[in-house]
Amino acid sequence: MSVSDWLRMVGPVGMTWALGHATGFGNSTDIVMVAFCLVMTCLILMVERVGGRWAWFTSGGKPVSVGSLEKWASRHPRLTWLGYGHHWGGQAARKLHEYLIRRPLEEGPLDLRRFIKHSRRLAPGITLGNMLVMGAPGTGKTLMFTWLAHQAIARGHGVVFIDPKGGRRVRSALKKSARKCGRPYFQLLPAEPQDSHCIDLLANAQQGSELASRIARLLPADEKDNAFGQFAWMVLNRIITALRCVGIPVTLRTVRWHVMDQGKALVEQMEHGSGHETLYRELQELAKHDALHYRKMILTLIPLLDTLTAGALGDLLSPVRSGSFRVNPAQVVAQGGVLYAGLGSLSDISVSRALGSLLLADLAAIAGNRYRSTRHEPALRVFVDEAAEMVNDAFIQLLNKGRECGVEVTFAVQT
Repeated sequence: MSVSDWLRMVGPVGMTWALGHATGFGNSTDIVMVAFCLVMTCLILMVERVGGRWAWFTSGGKPVSVGSLEKWASRHPRLTWLGYGHHWGGQAARKLHEYLIRRPLEEGPLDLRRFIKHSRRLAPGITLGNMLVMGAPGTGKTLMFTWLAHQAIARGHGVVFIDPKGGRRVRSALKKSARKCGRPYFQLLPAEPQDSHCIDLLANAQQGSELASRIARLLPADEKDNAFGQFAWMVLNRIITALRCVGIPVTLRTVRWHVMDQGKALVEQMEHGSGHETLYRELQELAKHDALHYRKMILTLIPLLDTLTAGALGDLLSPVRSGSFRVNPAQVVAQGGVLYAGLGSLSDISVSRALGSLLLADLAAIAGNRYRSTRHEPALRVFVDEAAEMVNDAFIQLLNKGRECGVEVTFAVQT
C-alpha cells in the first residue's frame, strides 16, 4: 500500500478525531496540531501525485538510461520491464466500453490516454514465453522491442533482432548495450555492406534436405508445389548432399555454381569415392538430363540464386576469399551475443523477405539441435519486427515448439 493510499484510508478518521478533540476541549495546541496534520496530508498527496506525473513526463514513459534497464534485469531475473503504467482493471475496461458505444465514428482516432492513469508503478511480466505486440505505426512497438532486448542482453541471453526496415536507432542502441555488457555484436546490413559482417545462413542443418527445403521455400508461391518447384527441390537436395559428402562448404554461391553446372563437376569428384553409390547414380542421372529441358525446369530457381549471390550481398552471404571471417547464428547464440539483421525492406522487399526467411529457418534449425541435446543454455531471444513480412513455416515452428528448448519469440504486427 502506498503512502497516498494509507493517508486516504486513515487520514479522514484521524482528522475527524483530532478536530472533535480540539473543538471539545478548545485547547490551542490541539487546534495547531489539526492544522498541521491537514497541511501535511495535503502536501504529501500533492507531492506524490505531482512527482509521479513529473517522473512519467520527464522520462518519456521509459527508464532514464540503458543502465537502469540492466540493473532492473539483474535484480529481477524472472521479470520483464514493460514500462510505466498501471494494471488494466475492470473499472477502466467498463469506462472504455461505455465510451466506445457512445463514441461517434467521425471523432477520428481513439486516444487511450484519457483512460490510462500514468504512475511510477512497474508493469512486470513473466519472461518465459512468446509475446505478440500489436499497434498502429508510431505507437512504440520498436521502442518496446529495444527495452526487451536490453534486458535480454544484460541477462546473458543470445539475441537475434530481425528488423525489416533497418533503422539506425535500434542498431546503435543494441550495439551500445552489447558493448556495455561485454557481449559480442554482429550485424547483417545488405544495404550497407561496408558495415556488415559475413553471416552464414546455411551453416546449421543435419541433412542436405533441410537446406534444400530452406532455399526452395523462397520460390514464388505458385511454383512451390507444382512440377517445377518439386524438380528444383530435387536438384538442390542432390547438389547440397553431394557438396557435404565431398567436403565442399555449402554456400549460396557454391550451390548456384553446381546447379548451373548440372552437377557434372560433382560427378567427377565422386567417381572415385565409395559409400555413396546411390547419390552417385542420382547425380549421374542429373548430369545426363537433357540440358534444354533442365534449364526450363529450374527457370524459377535461377533468378532466386542470382539475387542472393550477386554483388555485395553475395560477398556477405558467401565470401569468396578463403580467409574471410564468417559467423553463423549458432555461434552468436553460444556466446550470448547479439545479431542485428537490418534487411532494408523499403529498398528491396524481395531480398528482405528472402533473407528473413533464411535467418528464421536457421534459427529453427538451432532450436531443433537443442531438442536433440541436453544443453539449452544460453537462452535465445528472437525479436521480429513487421512480422507479417517474414512469416513462413520455420517461424511458425519456432512459435509452436521453441519454448521447450529455451527459445522465446517476440514479434510485432501493425493493426
